[in-house]
Amino acid sequence: MSDLAYTYLQKKGAVRMLCEIEPQGSRYTDLDEALEISHSTVGERLGELMDASLIEQEATTGGRGTTNLYKLTPKGATFRRALHESGTVMAHRQLKAARNQFEHKNEEMQEWARTELPKFSDEHHKRNLTLVQDDSDFYVADDDLRDDSPDEE
Repeated sequence: MSDLAYTYLQKKGAVRMLCEIEPQGSRYTDLDEALEISHSTVGERLGELMDASLIEQEATTGGRGTTNLYKLTPKGATFRRALHESGTVMAHRQLKAARNQFEHKNEEMQEWARTELPKFSDEHHKRNLTLVQDDSDFYVADDDLRDDSPDEE
């Protein structure tokens, strides 16, 4: 692997960008939406990928006029195949799906807080509650309902 390609791969978002580029090519806007890096960083990484001969830019004409597609070169395709075979592409997709699921759950919780939290009375908040940690998570225990008396034998 060339020094440019190796140097590129160490940068933030570099491997994720290679995982995102479609076999038929990807538009800048599609990559910009798919990656969690800044707009300017997307442009920088594309330029670096071209400098490292991992992608090439191809102008295409479509319904919206001329747009640029970024396609893997043979060298880039070889690297992408290694990413695929190592499970990196799948891990990237799973990470994106988990982030999307988290965002969806976050929105649900915001809605719950907006509609349900105002229903709790001040008396409810004065109860004895304890934050408890188990093997995988935290939960709130209601000390007023917990039976801590010793077991009788």
